[in-house]
Amino acid sequence: MFGLGAIARFGRLTAAGLGLSSVVIGHASAGGSLGLSVLIGLLLVGLAFHIVAFALNDLFDLDLDRTDPTRAASPLVAGRITPRTAGIVIAAVAVASFVLDWVWFGVSPIAASALALGYVGLVFYDAFSKTLPVPLVADAVQGAGWACLVWYGAIRGGGSTRATLACALFVVGFVVIVNAVHGGLRDLRNDSRRGARTAAVVFGARLDGDVVTVPGMLLGLAWLLQAALAGLAVVAPFGIRGGFGWWVLWYAVALVATAFAVWLLWRAVHANADPVRFKNLGAAHILALWLPLTAMTAMYGGATQGLAALAAMVVPMLGNASFRGAFRTMPGVLRELRVALQWTRVQS
Repeated sequence: MFGLGAIARFGRLTAAGLGLSSVVIGHASAGGSLGLSVLIGLLLVGLAFHIVAFALNDLFDLDLDRTDPTRAASPLVAGRITPRTAGIVIAAVAVASFVLDWVWFGVSPIAASALALGYVGLVFYDAFSKTLPVPLVADAVQGAGWACLVWYGAIRGGGSTRATLACALFVVGFVVIVNAVHGGLRDLRNDSRRGARTAAVVFGARLDGDVVTVPGMLLGLAWLLQAALAGLAVVAPFGIRGGFGWWVLWYAVALVATAFAVWLLWRAVHANADPVRFKNLGAAHILALWLPLTAMTAMYGGATQGLAALAAMVVPMLGNASFRGAFRTMPGVLRELRVALQWTRVQS
């Protein structure tokens, strides 16, 4: 029986935060007012985009996933839905995203183009992500596809701005680091066994039992992308229209969140000998990477839109066991941070 649980797994709903949050972030970057009706329309389009993105990836990766024990519960892998049916559902949901947009907001060729280009980026990634000589190209194209969702939100908020560009670039960097580093290490065992050309495999990551050896090139990539995201947070005020205001408070939050993400990455790098801790810190780092962008959202669109973007990202995560485990370890992580800060003060 294809019940609610299978539907949730088919659509990867516990990972829906990226799509749900991106449309809100784009809307805020345009300075548009976010009423309830507008929010619902944006979230519906973002959810449809998300379902297409993840279900399409599962369809393209079906042969690979059939050899991965961690994907055994997937409805496609388990045979509870056929590839043909999955393709029909994906196509229907993609069409529905355009229909929802037109019904909710009216006809806009530019908005439709943003969605269409986003889907093109997803298809390119799914078709070539495991085979290109330089795997980061596919990761970057997928990041651009998700960034089109930010552009779409901005169009429906009044038009793209410099803030939209900053947010879109942030999404590109976020997607690349999550795909190439976090996702690559998570799927390393099966990808390396099957000869997939992911960044983690190409750069030489290895598994010894459950312990991951992260090579210098992959670490360098992680730090480079983290630095790029930090740089975008630092220059976020260039997207502000107007003078001094409450945005300064949210800018401070963005900088603090950025420092926290950097610290988590540093801790994760030194925890690879402990697989459970390494996994939990990695999941926490994914959330911490996104926090500066939600603070930037509040800078551009106000506290309500910033909190909406944060909730849209976090709430779906609560259905994911890995993120729940990461959340449970956060009090201990914060205690470590407090001790580290105390030690720094003593040394100075």
